[in-house]
Amino acid sequence: AIDLLAKGPDAAPEIGEAFLKSRTLAIWRKALLAGPASSIDATLETLKQDDGLEACVSVAWMPASALAASPRRFVRLIGLNSSRWPRGIAEDRLIPDHIIPTAVLDPLPVSLADRRDFDTILATTGGEIVLSRARRDSDGRLLGRSPLLAGHREEIYLRRNAVPVHAFSETDRLMARPQEFATDLQAVSAQSCWRDWRRPEITAHDGLIRADHPLVLAILGRTQSASSLRRLLRNPLSFVWVYAFGWREPQSSAEPLVLDALDVGDLVHMVLDRALRDLEAAVGLASADANTIEAAVARAAQAVAADWESERPLPPGVIWARTLDDARLMAGRALSYGDDHLPSTRSYGEVPFGGSEPKSEAQLPWDPGAPVTIPDAGFNIAGYIDRL
Repeated sequence: AIDLLAKGPDAAPEIGEAFLKSRTLAIWRKALLAGPASSIDATLETLKQDDGLEACVSVAWMPASALAASPRRFVRLIGLNSSRWPRGIAEDRLIPDHIIPTAVLDPLPVSLADRRDFDTILATTGGEIVLSRARRDSDGRLLGRSPLLAGHREEIYLRRNAVPVHAFSETDRLMARPQEFATDLQAVSAQSCWRDWRRPEITAHDGLIRADHPLVLAILGRTQSASSLRRLLRNPLSFVWVYAFGWREPQSSAEPLVLDALDVGDLVHMVLDRALRDLEAAVGLASADANTIEAAVARAAQAVAADWESERPLPPGVIWARTLDDARLMAGRALSYGDDHLPSTRSYGEVPFGGSEPKSEAQLPWDPGAPVTIPDAGFNIAGYIDRL
């Protein structure tokens, strides 16, 4: 299958025969006849398909210009709002009005054509015609009436919560039958949540659970990190959501334009850790001068960039180069700034404790698997120390 797909657009007929069948294969063949294989995605978006229904006895959706040319017995016109229909006359983008006047360039302006189509629809509709407009747009702003409605004064306001004569869907049916909807489990849950929202006491919808809940005891007994302890102290409900329910913010599939703060921190930490290991393996950070630190940071940044590019999505080249420069600058300042180093001192980076797995094979100052317990609290903690 991979070898066949690797042939690309030139093998589109062969690929379709191998992977598709029945109606999807027929659509694929029709798209290849309508346009080139290299742009088949665009062809499929605009390709019209026969739905197998007879247009004369089915509900048809069409623009006003098509309706004026093919009258129907029952018609509903929607979107009769000011500035929406009839459409306004706009100056041609390629030939402006001062070169060729619009009246000469376009003897039948779109506004005049819309008015003519409207009059034609009113005159040719045999049974019933409904004129419809929206009161507000998608942002909630009030919309005006179309000037075409000037001779039609009476309006019937259709409310959203009106009981439908014919149910369009299951939701429509339940809204038309309040007694049946009141017994639905989702409705009962929503109503209880609505009532609890206005009650002053703490309820289950606020996160109240029974004492010694086994799930809460399990997540409290786990080895904690700095972030989980901070979340537990500041937002206990969020602590339950994240560590008991496993809720996480979905990651975007789009490639990043810039690295976020967390990724920048990871990048700087990786550069620091590798540079620190190189320095300790050579002269040691306590004995290293500025040039030695700068060279070690440059080598570390180059190595980390190669690993990063093979494992994670990258921003555009110019931004990525600037990000690496910033990481080198921050890592260099972090290693050269601070108190004077005492003789025979050793420096470590990304030091694990409490059972965390080491991020490298560098020498460690202690056993990373030894448990670390907060006194008088009963919490075991684990994590990494950036620099020791």
